[in-house]
Amino acid sequence: IGVNSFGTVTSKPVLRGYSGDRFLLTKDGNVTGDLSQSSIDHVITLDMTEVSEVEIIRGPKALLYGSNAIGGVINTSISGNPKVRVDNFFNKFLFGGESFNNSGYGNIMLYIPIKNNQVNILISNRDAGNQSSPIGELENTYSKASNYKLGFTKYNKNSYINFIFENFNMDYGIPPNLGHGVDIELMKNTFQANFHNDILFYNFNQLDIKYNFIDYEHQEFSNNINEVTLSKNTHNFKVELKSFKSIMGLELNYKQFLPAGKFYTPDANELNFSLYGFYKKDFNNFDLLGSFRIGYLLVKPKFDNISSEDWNEQWENIDILEVKDRSFNFISSSIGISKTIDVFKFDTWIMNTMRGPKIEELYSNGPHLGSYSYEIGEPNLELEKIYGIESSISYTVSPLSLSLS
Repeated sequence: IGVNSFGTVTSKPVLRGYSGDRFLLTKDGNVTGDLSQSSIDHVITLDMTEVSEVEIIRGPKALLYGSNAIGGVINTSISGNPKVRVDNFFNKFLFGGESFNNSGYGNIMLYIPIKNNQVNILISNRDAGNQSSPIGELENTYSKASNYKLGFTKYNKNSYINFIFENFNMDYGIPPNLGHGVDIELMKNTFQANFHNDILFYNFNQLDIKYNFIDYEHQEFSNNINEVTLSKNTHNFKVELKSFKSIMGLELNYKQFLPAGKFYTPDANELNFSLYGFYKKDFNNFDLLGSFRIGYLLVKPKFDNISSEDWNEQWENIDILEVKDRSFNFISSSIGISKTIDVFKFDTWIMNTMRGPKIEELYSNGPHLGSYSYEIGEPNLELEKIYGIESSISYTVSPLSLSLS
């Protein structure tokens, strides 16, 4: 694991040399719904004080999360997950500070059982000043963040239904190249509905149905003038059948991309439908692993947000005749084997992944103020295809763990 950084606020992980869209960062298996992968100055909307566990997923199982996870998946488990049920009132308090940026933060989490129901409440705040460095203060690296979350779960004998409302806000600065730098104000509202049922259906014993709506917007300011606004609404619907050794699922992801200001990318809708599966089988003292993900992607640009005075500037970099609906069919697959012998574990797999271009890659026409760049799309992009093979051997005897890939 490495890091790309414009300071601690905009730090982003690099997993095994992959960044951007070639590995995935998920929150309890769900997309984060932000624009962190489109530019380095866009933060990941994840409150690390509510993360209870970080899991790195490699090999065939990574395709359960996306079609292009050749680099793997970093899945964060979040406090307040409906699978965590308490018998008595439980509270957790976290307070701290850091000297290098004069920051203070606090986190309060409450689990409140009420008969067969449970209410989870999270209140989190962080306030940080500019960072210090060996040569002095690093200008405009402040940040202020708040996260408020309310969850309600009704438990039945073999099932539960859960609703979560979350409000995440963040103001932060990007250090200057010349002048003051860039200030970004970010807002994200989330609504989740989760249904879980223990079942007996063929070899499956769990059914999970999830709906996740994310309303995201951030505004970029230069010298206190709002230059760019980027908004995105994400609707994610997922159905999964699970057992100990297999998973089958379908996912529908619908996004509305709504830029404004001097970012002249057209409004657009993006529809992504996929069917996926994972299977693990014991075979001659080996574990045989296989997975697939097949899908359809439709990118549909609109022109509602372009005023007549912006029309010439909008199309001076991109041919308007090339701004049209694009659709892609894709299939990703992987097969691998795993074997454990005493303190040694051997893994090897082959994977091919495919990814359709996003609206920003096709039709972008505007600045990223924080990274001091101007992005112009390529309307004729085709599917990205990656093929990989990986093998690893690991040796574990407490307290030593050693692996070679």
